[in-house]
Parts: sequence; structure tokens; C-alpha cells
Amino acid sequence: MFKEEQQAISQVKQLINATSAKYELIELFLQLDTYTRFHCYRVKEIVQTIGNFLNLQERQLEGILLTAFLHDIGKVAIPQKLLNKTAQLSEQELQHVRMHAKIGADMCEVFQLSSHLIDAIRCHHEYFNGAGYPFGLSASAIPLASRIISVADALDVMLSGRRYSKPRTLAEAVNSMICNSGSQFDPILVNSLLITIGERKTGALKTCSEID
Repeated sequence: MFKEEQQAISQVKQLINATSAKYELIELFLQLDTYTRFHCYRVKEIVQTIGNFLNLQERQLEGILLTAFLHDIGKVAIPQKLLNKTAQLSEQELQHVRMHAKIGADMCEVFQLSSHLIDAIRCHHEYFNGAGYPFGLSASAIPLASRIISVADALDVMLSGRRYSKPRTLAEAVNSMICNSGSQFDPILVNSLLITIGERKTGALKTCSEID
């Protein structure tokens, strides 16, 4: 596990090399709990797979990969008792946890990261049909990076599980992605991911589970 984390941190450093506050940002990232850090590493791997399938330009993909690493950075400001709670969150607690998207974007703004990255972090819980948060954006109004991370984020959560829920099988996760395509997720990105899974068999999913 230590080797994989060292490799992931090296990737983060490379991606934020041009940022003057690089070391401060890395230190902040390392303050995330272990579950969240490794979730971010796995999300990055899924994002890489989707980005490669879409033939995104290298610079654009690098920006989305950095966003994937940092998408949950705002959770450093959320009480651990909420993040570690094994029972279902109350509505008030849920609203508190949901603040992490805005908090993370504000943190990255302080570190003067790109506006595209900041917007992507702030919007990574928006739904394709407009039912997400914090703004209720829909379809192409949601940054592409956010839409990609939304798909990768959900897939990893289903496959790895949470403290209050068991991991789902690949078949269950795929079925959920299909059922929520066009509502929660961008259908084009879901289709891209599912095609990649089908073509590469274990491909990105094996990479995601290797860190655990």
C-alpha cells in the first residue's frame, strides 16, 4: 500500500508542479483520511481510462486528472465523526458533508489553481438532469471534468463500498450506472466507460482495486 501511495503522491506533485503553493497543497491533501485519499487515487485511474477513450488532449487530461486527485480535498474541513459515521446521515449532517465541494473549490482558489479546476471541483456533484448540488446545473452547463469525475467517483464508491454499505459487484455497479445514465450521469460518458470495461475486461477496474 505504501508503494502505491508514494507513486500517487509523485503523480500529484508532477501535476501541480507549476503551482507556487505545491508543497502546501500536498500537505493539505495528506491530511485527508486514508479512505478518502485512496478513493481519490482510484477515481484518478478511472478518469484516466475515460480520458484516454475520449482521446482528450494531454494538457486537458492532465487538468482533469489533477481535479480527480483533489475533488474531495474539502473533506479535510468536515468533522471526522461525520465522515466515519456508519449509520445513515441525518438531513442536517448530509448538508454539512455536501459543503466539501464548495470548501474544496475555495481552498484551490486560495492556492491560485486554474479556474477550470476550481469550477470542476465545485460542480463534481451536479447531476446531468439538474438534480445535483450546489447549483442545480444540467447537461453541458456542468464542466466536462465534473461530469467525468462524477462517473468515476460513483463507480469507485459502488465497487469499494463505504463505511455504512458493502461493496457492489461489477455487474451491480454497471447496472446502476446504466439505470442512472441520463439522470445522474452524462450518458455519453457512461457509454464510454462501459465500452472500455467491455473491451479491456478487468482493465481500469483491476487498477482501481489494486490499491486496496
